[in-house]
Amino acid sequence: LLFHGLLGASPLEPELAIPIPTLELYRRCRLRCPQFSVQQWMKVLCDLANINYTSTLREQFSDAFDAYLNILRHVDKTLKMALGRDGPTWRILHSCPPCQYKLEGEAPLNPSIMGALDGNNSLKRFVRADRQSDTLTFNSDYFLSRETVDQFAHEVKRKVKTSDKESVKGDPTDGHSSVATCSDRWRAAMANTLKGMYNAFEETGVFVSVCRHGFIWTIVDMIRSGELCV
Repeated sequence: LLFHGLLGASPLEPELAIPIPTLELYRRCRLRCPQFSVQQWMKVLCDLANINYTSTLREQFSDAFDAYLNILRHVDKTLKMALGRDGPTWRILHSCPPCQYKLEGEAPLNPSIMGALDGNNSLKRFVRADRQSDTLTFNSDYFLSRETVDQFAHEVKRKVKTSDKESVKGDPTDGHSSVATCSDRWRAAMANTLKGMYNAFEETGVFVSVCRHGFIWTIVDMIRSGELCV
């Protein structure tokens, strides 16, 4: 089937085969619009073929698409190994040409590289009982594993509580030298809201580090926590 440009929906005796260009087109659509689901895409294909949509077709296309992505990851991994680019830090050290490519005789800059770190609380995932035994992992040199992040779980310094608000420094973004009443109340309200959120969500967002040109260095899943320390 692959010789003829088709990928079967199952490894043995497939009843449906998807053209490789169709799978690649959907992959590109997903890159530009992550909300574009397999169901919506399959309905479009059914309309073009003038056939009725069924959930079985969606499941078959989803299986074929997962196999296609697995093939692409395997090819990419093999290519990086052949080129000697499979080291754990190779991508970060070569991610941004303006930051990391140095010319002969170029004057050194101080600092030589500037970056930023920030979190996104929009990418949440609910706690589900049927995912407790899920052992699937996403192999990527962008994401830091949970085991790597958990090593620093107890290194975050706790804030010292004080009853004297005048002695507490204000937030530089507020433009005040001391904590304002509104900002103090806002932080307290947010703390009460986050307590319930951590109980409902398994993943509460992502934390990303980027260079000044927007190239991503690393991504971390925030597991039942927020931005603990920056």
